[in-house]
Amino acid sequence: MFESDIEEIIKLNRLEYSEHYSSLNLISYEQAKSASQYRESIISSLPDDVTFEFKNTKLCYGNLSPGCILCSEGLWSCLFINNICNASCFYCPDSQKLKSEPTTNGISFSNPKDFIDFIEKFKIKGVGLSGGEPFMTFDRTINFIEKIKNRYADSIYLWIYTNGILASKEKLERLKKAGIDEIRFDITANAYNTDKLEIATRIIGRVTVEIPAIPEDEEELKATVHKLNEMGVNHLNLHQLRLTPYNYKNLIKRPYTFLHGVKVTVLESELLALKILQYASQNKLKLPINYCSFVYKNRFQGAGARKRHAFYLLKPNEEITESGFIKDSQNYFLPLLLSSISYQNSYKEIKLNPKKKVILERKKMSYKDPSELEEIKSGLQEYY
Repeated sequence: MFESDIEEIIKLNRLEYSEHYSSLNLISYEQAKSASQYRESIISSLPDDVTFEFKNTKLCYGNLSPGCILCSEGLWSCLFINNICNASCFYCPDSQKLKSEPTTNGISFSNPKDFIDFIEKFKIKGVGLSGGEPFMTFDRTINFIEKIKNRYADSIYLWIYTNGILASKEKLERLKKAGIDEIRFDITANAYNTDKLEIATRIIGRVTVEIPAIPEDEEELKATVHKLNEMGVNHLNLHQLRLTPYNYKNLIKRPYTFLHGVKVTVLESELLALKILQYASQNKLKLPINYCSFVYKNRFQGAGARKRHAFYLLKPNEEITESGFIKDSQNYFLPLLLSSISYQNSYKEIKLNPKKKVILERKKMSYKDPSELEEIKSGLQEYY
């Protein structure tokens, strides 16, 4: 990474956190050097059954779920079925206190038919229903699942994210009947309780645990990995903790070291995820585990959506970059999906049906492909 790139990243981080930036425990040069050596020592000790996928940004022990594969291929959409939650996770990136309409990419879809037409228009093959907490608007959640499955049947892979607090045998059976293919539990939201998870393994075809790697929970996480392995859980997805303007008050109280990046992330969270992969392999567990790094999310998850949108905005003699940006001979353009025209960029109206349309705009970037500021050629984020 060039020094100018680092300066641009720091500038963006300062803008995002403004007066709070100075209170962040940002990594020092010596800490970065030591952390890089430690990470390399973990990675170099990983056996061949841990693979490095997607240009070394996702580390996998065992297979990925069908939903994760669709995500990596840019063929999925996350529908936030509401914005209200009954948990109080310290790391939550948003307030989750409003029962809003279902949205994806900032577009509201109160009518399931409009979302179904959106799926068709942009050739989406997988949908993850998230929140908030989907069980808090359970009838709405079931309604969307049923209508999507009635239209597409098995040609759409559907999964749901939940903290599991409101899950019950009856509700899980309704989800199964409606057509859900996979359920993903964040058990850290409920003190690593696995009671509802165990019920789900007997009802839903594929059960995944998807959680952030919380540094202070290392021993509990190791014990939980064994428990999930014995229960027959299909996958464990580990994420890197990310700082946001909403959760920073909680995260700065903890002994975390923060890393500059397109978004500020937690050093110790990534190191724990790598140690858990190492631990699972050493103990020859059958439970597939993958580390979904922030670099992967930014580079591949975001690129999928950008590529879908860029396709409709491409002009002759332009190309779509690997990261999903439009490039001509001199400039980069960011494809934006909007509910209405901003009048700040050139745009195109995309009709989903006679009553619903979306707007695609192309925003000229003031610097090179912005994903390159975060994408490190060797894979995971540099500690600088």
